Amino acid sequence: MPRSTDGRWIASCRICGETFQQRRPDQLYCSLTCSNRAEKTRRTGPRTAGVELVCPVCGQSFVAKRSDKRACSRRCYAQLPDRQVAIKAADSRPERRQRQNEQRRGSERVRNYNREKQLERYGTTSEQHAEMLARQRGLCAICGNPPKPDGVRAASKLHVDHDHATGQLRELLCLNCNNGIGRFRDAPALLRAAADYIERHRLINADTG
Repeated sequence: MPRSTDGRWIASCRICGETFQQRRPDQLYCSLTCSNRAEKTRRTGPRTAGVELVCPVCGQSFVAKRSDKRACSRRCYAQLPDRQVAIKAADSRPERRQRQNEQRRGSERVRNYNREKQLERYGTTSEQHAEMLARQRGLCAICGNPPKPDGVRAASKLHVDHDHATGQLRELLCLNCNNGIGRFRDAPALLRAAADYIERHRLINADTG
């Protein structure tokens, strides 16, 4: 790089391309305006607004609407390596997880409204539900366990179970047992076959072990 007549370096500005005399050998920009533009670019990423890019996650082409756009969607953005690290670090904080669970559970008014709508759908009342809950001592009628006190939404309460064929109410079940019966389509034969299957393989594993 040639020196100027007064001993200073001559360089081309990294932003505007104009030739200028450097005040120091490592000066990259001709003015404070270009320096500020460079600093803004470093903070927000390259100016890609309106430019067609390729998503680094799914490989789909997209047009960036902002200069800091790095992925085609929020889902792909969350899968970027640096975002994964940030998300894991945030989720590891117990206070954040507790706050998320409280938001998911909703307010007491919302929970009461949802419970009333569910009971109304099954043709029962809050009083009948309270009697069933007291009769079962707050425990699931199948596994005998209480619902998770820190469970989110449906996992934090017992559910009214009913016969899908007749519509008749049965008892209160926890989320896992209620879902399990539904997955087996209320078919006793399937449930017995599943129990036999589990016991058979436990015997086989015990013999081979």
